[in-house]
Amino acid sequence: SSTTTTTATAAVSTTSAPSTNTAVSSCAEATSIASPDVHYSFLLAEDALPYVQNFGNLGAAVSGRVFSSTAATGLRGLGLILSSPTSYLAVGRSGLSTMGAAGFTAVVWVRDVAASGSRRVLFHGFEQDDLVALDSNNELGFYNTVQQRFYGCGFVLPASAGAGWHMFAVVASGSSMRYFVDGAFVGSVAQRSTAALFSVGNDWLGSRRFAAALDDLMLYQTAQSDSAIANTFAVLACEGLGELPSPPTTQQILVTTTTTNPDAPPTTTTTTTTTTTT
Repeated sequence: SSTTTTTATAAVSTTSAPSTNTAVSSCAEATSIASPDVHYSFLLAEDALPYVQNFGNLGAAVSGRVFSSTAATGLRGLGLILSSPTSYLAVGRSGLSTMGAAGFTAVVWVRDVAASGSRRVLFHGFEQDDLVALDSNNELGFYNTVQQRFYGCGFVLPASAGAGWHMFAVVASGSSMRYFVDGAFVGSVAQRSTAALFSVGNDWLGSRRFAAALDDLMLYQTAQSDSAIANTFAVLACEGLGELPSPPTTQQILVTTTTTNPDAPPTTTTTTTTTTTT
């Protein structure tokens, strides 16, 4: 017969998820944000729904439109309330291309992330792909609709950590996509969608709502640096929240299992579980 003994050692290492977020450590250090190609700020009362004014470089050529949504208090001024399971924000008529050689960046603030669901979609491509989504285990990543496969970036958002306002971002360059939460780099996937970014806060069918509200959508047809993402978070957090919250923290837990058998040498297996809190 054999016996198995399992021991767990918690908090083997605890680190702030990204070192890059230390580029801005206080509101006083935040600088101006690079002008995006698309910026739906919802700041002005005359930014009437269902059409949304683009204050970015591309202007009216990429105006937005909202579906089954209402305007209410946001992170700064007004925001967009995703008041129905079918609510979403559309970028232009058919989205904004993400495939330029210079890369692509999408940034948005959301309030009260949906705590559960088979897949919740933040950025959806035109008729295909979820560029940013949470799977049923709350892992952040990319869903390839052609392959019907989810590629996780390794960051798991605890269900309790999605309350309040948070900034999510994705930066695409080369053949990969990098993910950020609250200005912090949290993981990447060796995949890159070819779809134009079209719907925000849900998929275009309106069946996978990501959060209760969103604000300050910014799109760049360039790959923004880690420090630029951290700075964007700092500027808007300091203005909208009045403070610079701490970045996500990752904790590793090692679980060691030893199996002994009188007829064979003992075997030991060690596994690592990573959890993240915000």
